[in-house]
Amino acid sequence: MKKLLIISLSVILVLLSISSVFAVVYFEYEDFTYYIDDDEAIISEYTGTSTSIDVPNSIGNDPIRAIGFSAFSDMTTITSVSLPDSLYYIYPSAFKGMTSLTEITIPKYCRNIAISAFQNCDSLTSVTFNTDLLSSINAQTFRNCTSLQSIAIPDNVTLIGAYAFQNCSSLRNVIIPQSVTSISSTAFDGCNNLTITCYDNSCAMQYAIDNGIDYDVIDPLKGDFDGDGVVTVNDATYIQMNDVGMSIPFTVDKHALKRGEVTGDGEVDVRDATMVQMKLANMISSFD
Repeated sequence: MKKLLIISLSVILVLLSISSVFAVVYFEYEDFTYYIDDDEAIISEYTGTSTSIDVPNSIGNDPIRAIGFSAFSDMTTITSVSLPDSLYYIYPSAFKGMTSLTEITIPKYCRNIAISAFQNCDSLTSVTFNTDLLSSINAQTFRNCTSLQSIAIPDNVTLIGAYAFQNCSSLRNVIIPQSVTSISSTAFDGCNNLTITCYDNSCAMQYAIDNGIDYDVIDPLKGDFDGDGVVTVNDATYIQMNDVGMSIPFTVDKHALKRGEVTGDGEVDVRDATMVQMKLANMISSFD
């Protein structure tokens, strides 16, 4: 029994020793609570009463690298938060439920915005990305941001996660770069008035087609009337056939008309077909 008691006490001491090694020490600076990790400051909580917050670049010699887990969560009176250029990371739920926050600018060195970071910020109308270091828009990042009207996904993002913009009911336009190669099927659930602005034959364009979402193409391939990704004599033929009312093997929608209109006169007719033929014969160098 004595031996068992000694072993139990030893285990308790080891556990206490381990917990002390991993204990987080919190500090106070102005209206912020923070902790230090590898000489970098992480904001863990805002304790002030101001409605407009400027997060500093550093505390002493320690740069502020992250807004911690739920640091501003459910602070419903704050209307403005200015983030420092020193910021690298925004942790999960960092700004979740800030129902009076109206706009946010993501600073230039930010490289990760975690799950649900801005979820339920239902007064948020504007998000500006000054960074091109993000690789993803993570799950539920802007879920239920019902006042968000438009957003431009920054270059180098490759993934838009599950429910990232779910129920953003005021979202009218999202610009998606060619770098995006994966979009969750639920990313834009409940965005019923959305138009996706994207590149020809991109992941975003296919996503829009598959999900019945309206889309506009950036810099479409002029002359590619049938939308197969190349300009051939078939395009000239189809333009002529469509001009005289003959049946052709695809739907002539606004995208086909945008690609087929090469003369600049606003019409798609035999003159466009002639221009396509001239381009294919190297009689002209471009459609400009």
